[in-house]
Amino acid sequence: MRRSVVLIVLFWAMGLNALAQTQGIMFEPTRSWKKIVEKARSENKLIFVDCYADWCGPCKQLASQVFTQKEVGDVFNSHFVNVQFNVEKDADGKVNVAKWGVASLPTLVFIDPKTEQVIGKLVGAGDAAWLVNGAKAVLDPAKRLDVLATRYNAGEREPAFLLEFIKALGSAGMNAEVQQVVKEWLDGLSLDQLATPRMWPIIMQFENDPLSKTLLMVRDHIDRFYSIPLENQRAMVDATLMGAMVQTAMEFSTNPNLGIYEQDRFNAFVDYLDQAKEGPGKTMAAVWLNTSQLARQGDWKQMLEAMREVERENVFPPQLYGPYFSFFMQALTQVKEQKAAVEAGLKWLDELIMAASGEDVVSYQTRAMMYAGKAALWQALGKSAEMKKAQKEMEKYVNLLKANAGNHVNEQMSGVVPGGVSQGLGDSQASREITLNYEFRQGVPVVKVEINGHTYYFLFDTCAGITCVSDKLVNTEKLAYQQTGNTMQGMGDQVVMAEIPVLSLGGLVLKGRQAAVMSEHNPVFKHLGVDGTIGANVINEFVVTIDARNKTITLSDRVDPSISRWETLKLWNNVPLLSVKVQGKGEVHDVPALFDTGNGTGAIGLPSVEGFEQWTQAGIIGDVEEGNGFIGTMVGGMVKTDKLYRGRMTGLHLGDAVFKKMPIITGGIGYLLLCFKTTDLGVFTLDYPNGRYHFEPYVDASVWEGDSRPVMTGSDNGVLKIAAVWGKEASKRLAPRWTVIALDGKPLESMALDSPNIDEMIRERGVKTVTVRDTEGKEYEVKAEVFLPSMR
Repeated sequence: MRRSVVLIVLFWAMGLNALAQTQGIMFEPTRSWKKIVEKARSENKLIFVDCYADWCGPCKQLASQVFTQKEVGDVFNSHFVNVQFNVEKDADGKVNVAKWGVASLPTLVFIDPKTEQVIGKLVGAGDAAWLVNGAKAVLDPAKRLDVLATRYNAGEREPAFLLEFIKALGSAGMNAEVQQVVKEWLDGLSLDQLATPRMWPIIMQFENDPLSKTLLMVRDHIDRFYSIPLENQRAMVDATLMGAMVQTAMEFSTNPNLGIYEQDRFNAFVDYLDQAKEGPGKTMAAVWLNTSQLARQGDWKQMLEAMREVERENVFPPQLYGPYFSFFMQALTQVKEQKAAVEAGLKWLDELIMAASGEDVVSYQTRAMMYAGKAALWQALGKSAEMKKAQKEMEKYVNLLKANAGNHVNEQMSGVVPGGVSQGLGDSQASREITLNYEFRQGVPVVKVEINGHTYYFLFDTCAGITCVSDKLVNTEKLAYQQTGNTMQGMGDQVVMAEIPVLSLGGLVLKGRQAAVMSEHNPVFKHLGVDGTIGANVINEFVVTIDARNKTITLSDRVDPSISRWETLKLWNNVPLLSVKVQGKGEVHDVPALFDTGNGTGAIGLPSVEGFEQWTQAGIIGDVEEGNGFIGTMVGGMVKTDKLYRGRMTGLHLGDAVFKKMPIITGGIGYLLLCFKTTDLGVFTLDYPNGRYHFEPYVDASVWEGDSRPVMTGSDNGVLKIAAVWGKEASKRLAPRWTVIALDGKPLESMALDSPNIDEMIRERGVKTVTVRDTEGKEYEVKAEVFLPSMR
């Protein structure tokens, strides 16, 4: 009978999975570039360089999940001499990064040893297919970056070739070169050549400068571009011009990080606006430009007056009003008369708050927004206590707004509040309480969602910093991709986003949610059979109640008035840290713990081997057993350690309840981790808006058994791998990364991701012997008893 405790090796979370494989990429042990070049020349192979650093999370993801896969190893070991360089520690790595054009990590470089020139490059972290396709492009002379560049420099400009070249440059992270090639291409085309169904998507994707030749042509011949036979073409043309105008206006700000002020460009842009078609884009750009000029001149009094006019006239849509308001409020702190300016700003805000004294929706919204402005000012000055007071007042009026407005709650708060306190206040049904029934898949909750009337399944993950969707879903629903230029741990150099216009959770309708786009082949998506995850930008605005007995998750903006005792909840990178207590020798310690519904293991996780040892000495952990192998982490992928520990906690305090002998294991994360199985103990209520949580234990709650198996296995690409080994008997005969190849001499067939652990297969089939293969290819026949708990 299968046990309910999930394998320790499947200590997985967002986008993280897979055991290391011996059939993966075989990297050279040397860090000498000279020796690498010599070997590649002698073997007539190209060179593959993995540029990484110790702190780089996506680099670790590649190393543990992608480089280890057999399909990757088959390609790279056959055609490349492979080497890894720590760009901060390895001498030859530090010397060559500039030559190779490494500007961010991870960067994967393909080099011709004959010339020592870069012939291809991949930036970021993708899956195995992404890496293999990148390698195959390098192996195909027609797709090699250096060959494409040579053809381009020789004057080749056929559209199909240019698209191939732009794609290769984009994969290499050479964004400046992409823009240069696109600009030259577009600038060389006539009106008849530009105003076509083939070229408009390229203009829309790459051209964002209203002063460029192309967008000037669009402005001057707008009817021609309106008439291109594409869906929603008129709206797309207007949106492209509006976005370009507003973005350019933002260049001329007081913050040097947002752009360089050039007087000639400023004058040209003013002339452009004079000739532009009347519309919201022109108005917004002009307003931003005017406010920026006043701020730059230090005329904060006139700047405040201009902002007052903007507020009265409601110039900006919700998604831009927040950034406008927040930015220029903080600009008050940059003028010479900083104290006077801030005091004037705060005084104005207080006047607006006093003026909005009614008990109606408009007054609530005005007061909420003005308190948000005060919070931004105090934050800019580093006055955290005052900022928190302003935020608390803002939250009070936001809650009143939700309770009374329903579908009138305005998204203007989004982006105004420091730290994103008011994310998503514009959802039309925010005042409703919704209870979702979840499915229990591989130890975690999966819920139904609807997008454009189509049903999908999403993991409900409190430790996902943002909602995520698969690229397949994005393409199916025709959502717009957005290249942000931002980074996110575990997701490569630049995060690609998409906006979900309407996301339905039960009867709750959420509008305009941003989501990070991940591959449909993401290991977690495949393992769970889901198309995305519900993350912090949805979860964190609600009071969330999780009842494991009834398999329900409730989202509400109201707190149960019967709850009187609360514990502290803080956010760490937008994920919940709960204040809990642990019992030691004669004393109780307060510690923070991550509450992770996306973690399906059957044990509490502890940060490190060292932390486990310290807690053992302090009497917090007992019944300790040592092992070695792989563990999963919340933020860094699979990690190989010299030691693994598992044991039981003396006592874990959750609210008034104390649970003794709680299973705990080396966890590899920054905090104590409460996996989703912790909800078996009682109902958790997470009051995100007010920074607190409540735990109500089930009357008959009891600590689960934990895991005593000496050998942990898991399927990886159809192969059964040993992930971790515990105890002296098993450690004498087995080791992590070995492959289980046969039971009683019968070869194992392809193993599914949810295949049972080796001990369950032995019992079910009455197996006597198990054949394993070590990392050097040697095979051994081991008695089945070694794999069973009785041999510990």
